[in-house]
Amino acid sequence: MQPVDGTPESTAPTAGRPDRQSVLASTWANQLKGQTARARALTATLDTERLLWRPPGGGWGAGHVLEHLVVTADNYLPTVRRLATEGPTANDAANVRWKGTLGGRFLVHALKAPRKLPAPRVFQVSEPRPQVVEAFVGRQDEIGRLLAQSTERHWKKCRLASPASGLIRLNLGDVFCIIVAHNHRHLLQLERVLRHTGFPNDF
Repeated sequence: MQPVDGTPESTAPTAGRPDRQSVLASTWANQLKGQTARARALTATLDTERLLWRPPGGGWGAGHVLEHLVVTADNYLPTVRRLATEGPTANDAANVRWKGTLGGRFLVHALKAPRKLPAPRVFQVSEPRPQVVEAFVGRQDEIGRLLAQSTERHWKKCRLASPASGLIRLNLGDVFCIIVAHNHRHLLQLERVLRHTGFPNDF
């Protein structure tokens, strides 16, 4: 199956390969747009009952997956908004070569692995909010705008702690890479939910 963000596996998000900020920003922006389009397509025919449906053996349903992505974005966005407008700048910042921190590379590697990962407490969800699809789209749009705006900043010098743990130190480029990788992982999960034999439609 083609990856849900519409990109080949060779360009899946990575925090370990140095590249110019402008190149990475363009790549990630396209992946964010593809992920938004995929989420819209997957949920276009789902009513509230089907968004709230959960597998009988446990786990999240489609709406819960999207709620988790919204909650994750909301935990990063306040700091990203500040850094994208007030963070350290650099001469010719678009051509600065970025590489992820050790913590960022670890998180992206974990998100790309097929094994199950427990959601950190700060990112856990109960029930999805009303209009959760629109909420996800709105967060994606804002992240895309901040990504474009942030290319004037020196990503490696814009530092923050992970919302999951203050012990994990990240930079601004890490955050964008993590969000894209995290979306990728959970949109695959959303596809699996919709293919579940007990799912109440003919998807």
